[in-house]
Amino acid sequence: MRGLDSSEFRKQRPPKFAGVPDPKVAENWLRQIEKMLDTMGITKAADRIALVVFELDDEADHWWELIKNTRDYAAKFEELARYATRYAANDEEKARMFEWGLDLTIRGKVLPQRLHSYVEVLETALESEREVTDARKAWNKWKGS
Repeated sequence: MRGLDSSEFRKQRPPKFAGVPDPKVAENWLRQIEKMLDTMGITKAADRIALVVFELDDEADHWWELIKNTRDYAAKFEELARYATRYAANDEEKARMFEWGLDLTIRGKVLPQRLHSYVEVLETALESEREVTDARKAWNKWKGS
């Protein structure tokens, strides 16, 4: 079992993935990448992800950043919220605080729903993130045609 080695991985000339609507293209790309990682003995999930994200371009890269940012924000928020009980005394206050830290595009979709619990806000934010990504893909596809 070997660890992260980005120079060795790049020497393999892994294919780039820009995000396409055809799931078979995505599956084939992922299968090629997994074979490379397996052959190199890179088994740790964090190392595999760190290498693979550099092969994402265009819409796929944008999607990753959006997903990563909301998930990272949620993890950090939950970690820090434990120490801010004065400001988030109950679940609804925690939900309001979380909403205001969201990306503006996502927040604009979450706030009007007036959700009452943190879990509802988090789930809606992640769902909205997927919708925004899908809309951007459709727009870019339309612009390209």
